[in-house]
Amino acid sequence: MSCVVDKESKRRLAKNKLHFLKRRLLDYLLTIGFILVINFFLPRLLPGDPFAQLSGTGVGSEMAINLDAASEAALRQYYGLDKPLWEQFIIYLDNLLHGNLGYAYYFKAPVGELLAERLPWSLLLMFPGILLASIIGIAGGVFAAWRRGTRWDHGLLALLLTIRTIPPFFLGSILLLLFGVKMQWFPIFGAFSVEAADASVVTRLKDIVWHLILPVTTLTLTELPGKFLLTRSAVLDTLREDYITFGRARGLSVRQLMFGHALPNALLPVITHIGLRLGLAAGGMIYVETVFGYPGMGKFMFEALTARDFQVLQGGFLVISLTVLLLNLLVDVLYAYLDPRVEVQ
Repeated sequence: MSCVVDKESKRRLAKNKLHFLKRRLLDYLLTIGFILVINFFLPRLLPGDPFAQLSGTGVGSEMAINLDAASEAALRQYYGLDKPLWEQFIIYLDNLLHGNLGYAYYFKAPVGELLAERLPWSLLLMFPGILLASIIGIAGGVFAAWRRGTRWDHGLLALLLTIRTIPPFFLGSILLLLFGVKMQWFPIFGAFSVEAADASVVTRLKDIVWHLILPVTTLTLTELPGKFLLTRSAVLDTLREDYITFGRARGLSVRQLMFGHALPNALLPVITHIGLRLGLAAGGMIYVETVFGYPGMGKFMFEALTARDFQVLQGGFLVISLTVLLLNLLVDVLYAYLDPRVEVQ
């Protein structure tokens, strides 16, 4: 009898999880529709005009060309900017369905190619930074919760709260000036050296890693406090649960309670936090990339914003948004797998 009840319970639990994922998928589809609308109209609400940049009358017009009224009108007609917004929106959706992200007015190249060149650099920067911050932050948070109220706990809290108050741009500038300019230990600009372009594969990989050290360190220090504080708080909350008290009464050791019971449950909100931060990897960290001249999505989007290049802004924000949604969906799937309490309310 108990076996039948157990199977029925598992079947009901699996059904609840499936309903939960279906509902989340529907939410994401609706969100994508909302993103497409915002992604189209938001750049067009910005002050300025792409052809003002091209003609040299706007901000960031270092690549300006001389445009007379007839040439400008012809370009507007060619790009469809002379049409009403609703008609431009229909054209935009049709292009997306055909995999066409448009042609960049300012950078004079297909948007898809421009984004494909820069997205890997952002991912190469973001994934190691968030991975290191997650490993160190989770380990430090568990240690601080284990030693709650001790000097170690107070010291780590003070240190990481101080780091959290430092803006990424300022933190990156300090590391750049100290280790790049003054001590000259690391490169100060770019993702690779020109001299390494014709070198062997191993030499080029070493050069890329060498250029990554300061940006990744900056990103790790920026992300670390959030992971540490969230883990510490989640572990402390879990240690107050009744099943932990019951485990103590049974004579389980602190190590068994911490790593066998408290940590697996405390990691659920941490996984959500990491998933959200990974979603931002598509856009890169604009401050870090700008400080170190790193050729990623964040720096590129800033340049496109300055140039009022609608096509690049639309394509970039769409890639970033879809990546965020995809990673959030993966987090939901992981949550449904790890947490048996997940069900549709």
